Amino acid sequence: MGLSAVARADAPFYRFELAGPVKPYVRMTRRGKWTDAQAREYLACKARLAWQMRAVMTENNWEMLPARTPLRCYLLVWTPARLHTCDLDNLLKAVLDAAQGVVYRNDCWIDSAWAHRLAGPDAIKFGVGVLG
Repeated sequence: MGLSAVARADAPFYRFELAGPVKPYVRMTRRGKWTDAQAREYLACKARLAWQMRAVMTENNWEMLPARTPLRCYLLVWTPARLHTCDLDNLLKAVLDAAQGVVYRNDCWIDSAWAHRLAGPDAIKFGVGVLG
């Protein structure tokens, strides 16, 4: 499930292999998160991804990335269904939201992001670390 961090004390970088699928980001209201089925499905996916990330963080004894530090990330998403059923940026946003509070404090510090969508069995490779 998890991979190791690239060993650079001054610029840690964590890599994750997560089980899919990813439910793309859904815009919602405060009420909608309880009443909209798409919003509930998105929030459940976000919680599932966060749980997987937390397990990898614990297993590898990784600490949350430093606060107020510019970050970079990549995302590879495999999906067995048709590739173009949603916007790629919404898949990236879903994974970044799941990592917030687990891998880093706030996703506003991500200054560089790279994402790629591929055909294949549901799988996610996600990496994030200090921009260095």
